[in-house]
Order: sequence, then structure tokens, then C-alpha cells
Amino acid sequence: MFALAAVIVFAAAIFLAVWSLAPDPGWVDPAPRRGFIAHRREELMASSPLYRLVGTLIYIPAYQCGRLPVRGFRAQLTVALARAGHPGGWTPDEFMALSGLVGMAFSLVSGAFAMVWLEGSSAVLMGVAFTLGTATPFFWLEDRGVRRLTHVNRHLPFALDLLSLALGAGLDFVGALAQVVERDTAPGPLVEEMHYTLQEMRLGVTRKQALLNLRERVQSEYLNMVVAAIIQAEQMGTPLSQVLRIQAQASRLKRTQRAERVAAESGVKILFPLMTILVAVFLTLFGPVMIRYANGDLF
Repeated sequence: MFALAAVIVFAAAIFLAVWSLAPDPGWVDPAPRRGFIAHRREELMASSPLYRLVGTLIYIPAYQCGRLPVRGFRAQLTVALARAGHPGGWTPDEFMALSGLVGMAFSLVSGAFAMVWLEGSSAVLMGVAFTLGTATPFFWLEDRGVRRLTHVNRHLPFALDLLSLALGAGLDFVGALAQVVERDTAPGPLVEEMHYTLQEMRLGVTRKQALLNLRERVQSEYLNMVVAAIIQAEQMGTPLSQVLRIQAQASRLKRTQRAERVAAESGVKILFPLMTILVAVFLTLFGPVMIRYANGDLF
């Protein structure tokens, strides 16, 4: 009877705690209702039970994260999410809540490990695990953004060549973009972003605004040049096929120059590891001789 009463009291305490942290009745979820992010959220919600579970768990923490006065960090996280392709369609507040949830999972696992293998709980171990778990989603987001940006920059010249050929064959920009998206046999971040841009234009968004949205999502220096050139060509009436051909050549040239710069810097960067290896080899070869000399055993 006492155990049942304790369970009821514990459940009531959890309910009151959750109720006190719940959003206000007039709160509006900042998650987008339209656009490709909303479409991605709907697809994941319909196909992934794990995504639905995570969304339920982070609903209240995301609301609390939205009340934190971290406007600058939230803006930086918005850019990082855009560079990573908006994984999961999460908002910055939802991603912060997700990182906290991962940190709690790491902390609980480390606490269980300490109780089983270390014969007792360790607050320090749980604190370190919580810190690492909270930082892990941000490291993953940064790595995903870098890999995605590298893929876009690598495949952009080839996509521009295809667009130029399609435009030269008599298609308009929307039709040429559709040909590139539909006939690409190796889907990736660039094709995915071009597909979203094509959908926006088919839904009535102007070409300029769709391209600006593409530039905002990808955050690529090479793509920024292409978007600016296309918008300028549209205003001046320059043929797009010629502009895209020039931009493809410029993108290849910039990639070559960047590769040459990285190769030139590699010699300087490898100098310190090389010196460390040489010192280790020197100590291995002459260390015993120096020790014997210091002990007077050589004479």
C-alpha cells in the first residue's frame, strides 16, 4: 500500500512539473507551416516513429529554449542548420532541446555504467557525459554542413554545364532545371536543393526570390556568384546559357586555385609533425648513449 502511494505521489509530482513547464495556451509553434522544411517535417512525421517520439519528447524543452535570451546563438544556429540542409526540419530551439535530450541520455548511460562497473554513482562522470552528449549534435551538425558544402561546390560546375546545354537547346530556365533534376542519376545535396528551387518556382515564386532562397539555404561562395550572375543577366537581358557556361568555368578555376593554395600550405602545416618525428627518432637513437654518458659508463 505504501509503495502504491509513493508511485502515485511521484507520478503526480512529474505531472505537476511537466504542467508548469508546458507552453502557454496562446503560444504558437515557430515551426514553418509552408515550404520545403514543412514538407520534410511532414514526410518524416508520417514515415518515422522515432521522429514522432523525439518530436514529442522535445516539444516542451523546445518551448523553454525559445524563452532563453540567446538571440545571437540562435541566429548562428539558424545558419548552421541551413548549411546542413535543415536535418529533420528542426528549428533552432528544437535542435537545442534535442542536444539537451542527447546529453541526458549520455548522462543516464554513464550513471548506469558507474553503478554497475564502478560500484557507485559518479557525479563527475555524469557531468562530463552530459557535456559531451550535449555537444555531440553540434559537432555532427558542423560536420554535416562541411560535407554538404563540399559536395555542392564539387558538383556545381557539372550542373551548370547541363543547365547551359538545356538552355542552348531551347528550353526555358524552369524546363532546363527540371531536366537537370529529373535526369541526374546521382542524387545529392545540390540536386536536392535544385529540386526545392524548382518546386518553389512551379508554385508561383519568382525566379529571383527562389534563387535568393537557394543562396540562403546553401551558404556557398561559388553558388552566391552563380545566383548573382543569373539575377544580373535577367535584369540586363543577357542569354543565360552563356552566363552559366562562364560561371561553370569560373567555378572550376576557383576550385583549382583553392586546391593549389591548400597544396602550398600543406608543406608548412606538415613541418611541425615532421620535426616531432625527427626529435622522437633522435631520442630513440641517441638517448641510450646520452644516458650512459651521463652515468660515466662510456669511459
